[in-house]
Amino acid sequence: MFTKYFYYNIIKLIEERISAIKMKNKKNNMFEKIYGITRKIPYGKVATYGQIAVLAGNPKLSRVVGYAMSFCPYRDVPCHRVVNRFGELAKNFGENGSEEQKVRLKNEGIDINESNCVNLRKYIWNVVENEV
Repeated sequence: MFTKYFYYNIIKLIEERISAIKMKNKKNNMFEKIYGITRKIPYGKVATYGQIAVLAGNPKLSRVVGYAMSFCPYRDVPCHRVVNRFGELAKNFGENGSEEQKVRLKNEGIDINESNCVNLRKYIWNVVENEV
């Protein structure tokens, strides 16, 4: 015979598992939103982590954007077009770090200085609201 305490613990465990699944889905949905925005960055332009975070609906998610870029499973997402707020390339981009990102950006005609920075005044993606 099962006690009330046993059923209470089972229900509590089920609620915790459901909560964990909901959190995972919420994270995946945010990543998908970030990838969708990143796909819209035009050829020859860059965006910052913060800019993508704002477009995703939360300006405090810059680090989440970086995390999403690091673990992007899609080949059609131009992660190389995302830089930090100073225009610096990501040190941990792909297998070869910032060198790989540098090559990809140069192939798009984007100039990179000796400090591995992009001139944001020249190459920043100026988003029009209806673009996103």
